[in-house]
Amino acid sequence: MILEQKLVPNHTPLELRKYNVDQMILKELSNLESRLILFSIIKHSKLPSQISHDNQIPLSTVYKKLHTLETLGLVYVEKIELINRAKSRYYKSTIREAEICVKKFEPIVHLIPNKT
Repeated sequence: MILEQKLVPNHTPLELRKYNVDQMILKELSNLESRLILFSIIKHSKLPSQISHDNQIPLSTVYKKLHTLETLGLVYVEKIELINRAKSRYYKSTIREAEICVKKFEPIVHLIPNKT
């Protein structure tokens, strides 16, 4: 038991939270559907139905992925319109590029902001 404690470095709660977020971002960037969604809304914001149609991804998957990407801060709602008495959200990517490198067994994710 003592041997295991020496192998696991001590991390503050803030470091653990950041590590978890980095890992979740890395996981989403490695997912094909997430990447298709993310990079299809760099230049223009789109409705989930447009994203689904353009990328041939089931609409339910688009909604799930958008929720995750929004939670991670990789997409945001650019505008909300009332269409057929329903609020319709247009999503846009917060990043235009992502670079991933691994140093000393730790992945480092560099996100380049989307300024379009």
